[in-house]
Amino acid sequence: MPKIKCLQCNKIEQKQYAQKFCGRSCAATYNNKRRKHTNETKEKIRNSLLKQRKPKQCKGCSKDFILDKYYRKYCSKKCSIAGRGRRKRNQISHRTIIKIMNRAFPNWKCPFCGWNKTWDLHHIIPRKHGGSDDLHNLVMLCPNHHSIADLGQIENQELTRHAVGEFYSVEELLNLHYFGEKKTFDVNW
Repeated sequence: MPKIKCLQCNKIEQKQYAQKFCGRSCAATYNNKRRKHTNETKEKIRNSLLKQRKPKQCKGCSKDFILDKYYRKYCSKKCSIAGRGRRKRNQISHRTIIKIMNRAFPNWKCPFCGWNKTWDLHHIIPRKHGGSDDLHNLVMLCPNHHSIADLGQIENQELTRHAVGEFYSVEELLNLHYFGEKKTFDVNW
């Protein structure tokens, strides 16, 4: 095996292959000493660091905040959860909504075909077009008619006749069929 002399620390070691350095740390130290930043490069680095310290506007609450290390869109975890549309602390989960609907409509059948095995919640006006999660905008359909309604082959007037809001209001639905201990929640789910 050949003996090498490290260019950084001048140690003499036996290595399997002919190398210039005894290890990675010596190679990195040597290369860092060799490269000097120009004044132009130093100015670019300084400007990029100053940009990070400028106040940004939070997308959740619209307040100004200063970035600490990384690029962020939100000033806090609370704004991040609210801004991304995640469930808030006192809001009912999707799983609980399904349980409530199963209790409210135990003998449910699809209004178009009579299927009673499974159901999907369909938004009459899609949320991407400004529709809400209001009960007058929700219809319980079988999976087949849900995909047909998504394609727009069922008219909205026909779907509105079978909306969940035609049978229950939110307060009635929650008071009659929600058996949770925590009764403090947002009414609009």
